[in-house]
Amino acid sequence: MPTPRSISPPSARSAFTLVELLVVVGVIVILVGLLVPALAGVQRQSRTASDLSALRSLSMAHTAYMNVHKEHFVDAGLPHGGAGSPLASFVTTLRPYLDHPIALRGPLDQSSRWPADQGGSADPALGPVRVTSYGLNNYISRNYSPAAALDGPGAGCDRLTEVRKADETVCFLLMAEEGDFALADHPHMETWCGLSETSVPTMAATQVSINAVDRYKPARQSLSNYSFLDGHTRTHEFDDVWIDCNRNLFDPDPQAPTS
Repeated sequence: MPTPRSISPPSARSAFTLVELLVVVGVIVILVGLLVPALAGVQRQSRTASDLSALRSLSMAHTAYMNVHKEHFVDAGLPHGGAGSPLASFVTTLRPYLDHPIALRGPLDQSSRWPADQGGSADPALGPVRVTSYGLNNYISRNYSPAAALDGPGAGCDRLTEVRKADETVCFLLMAEEGDFALADHPHMETWCGLSETSVPTMAATQVSINAVDRYKPARQSLSNYSFLDGHTRTHEFDDVWIDCNRNLFDPDPQAPTS
């Protein structure tokens, strides 16, 4: 009678080999490398949408202000060095119309010039601090527009009836996060005139956060959020809002860059 063949038990494996461990680690590294930028992108999109919502709230408050003040715009007043008129600033005049005054702090804002209790590192006891992420287009300011500088206050476009196209005229935008203009509530776009095509974004970025959305080096394709006099808000490339003094969405008179 044949003897049954003896069956040996399979050899037990006590651990992964070094090669297998390296493969697993390599796969994890690749997955993390793919996941982190994706999560950062989702977070940035969420903050961009929240910032557009804050801008929309600011625009709604401005519309309510205009309804009360015979279509006159709010004004600026926070200085970028030197004298100013803080009580005349929209930061003050719009507060009664804002459901949430915190709308003046934008979700995309990473400025260090906020007080320490608001996430910054500035000390109010040592001087002015940042009180708004947003600034007013100075072309529609009755006191800080180029026209007012040349012909005195009131010479500029300071009410809705004087605007050629409300949907093509910027109202509010994000101010630069560092430097003198980080404490101001308005830029001076007229100082961008006459600069070379490559120099304009660099100059503009000292006054306005033209790259608040993408955070890349300031360039013609930099992305930021803007609100317009008709109340709509949108993310735009810098090239969409400014080509030169004769083609931009700030001065109510020149042609739009896209036309």
